[in-house]
Amino acid sequence: VAEHEREVVINEAPTHIRAHLLKRSTQAEMEGRTKTVIVTKGRYYMPGVPQTDERALYLHIRPSSHCTTDAEMFTAVQAAVAEIVSVMAGGQRPAGAPGAPPAAPGAAYPGAPASYNAVPPPGSAPAAAAAAAGPPPQPIMVFVNIESPPPEFNLPERIKGPGGAYLGHIQTTTGTLVQLRGRGSVSMEGPD
Repeated sequence: VAEHEREVVINEAPTHIRAHLLKRSTQAEMEGRTKTVIVTKGRYYMPGVPQTDERALYLHIRPSSHCTTDAEMFTAVQAAVAEIVSVMAGGQRPAGAPGAPPAAPGAAYPGAPASYNAVPPPGSAPAAAAAAAGPPPQPIMVFVNIESPPPEFNLPERIKGPGGAYLGHIQTTTGTLVQLRGRGSVSMEGPD
């Protein structure tokens, strides 16, 4: 990394914050406020999945051409890094910064700091209000109507993805429980 450039790893950030930081519009707003250029690099690795030769997802920050002195370059990059770190720490933006990251989804991100995984104690006002809000969510089944695929096609593994990555991605991004059931899956429960 060059003298006036910085990198902020966002791979482990909670899904809603990572998605917010990856939006081009969010990056453009930060670039305008801080006189920097922000580039997304690397690839996303799910928690527990070993990294390959490509680096984990990160933002590369460098000063824009509007910065002419070393002091301006340093200040611009530091301001952008501070704003990104602030968003990652809890969605707080510096004073005067427009907009805010989206609200956290109902399910917590595994491996997130305690503040993201905090669950109110049973019987507390928020929990009681949520319980009174309505019935629990109902399961939804998605049928894959492929009649008798050849054994070498290995349909369950193609649906699960490498190491269960596809189902894990759906679980992580939506906060839902995803199960594969039926013929060829680990769970034989369901229609055969």
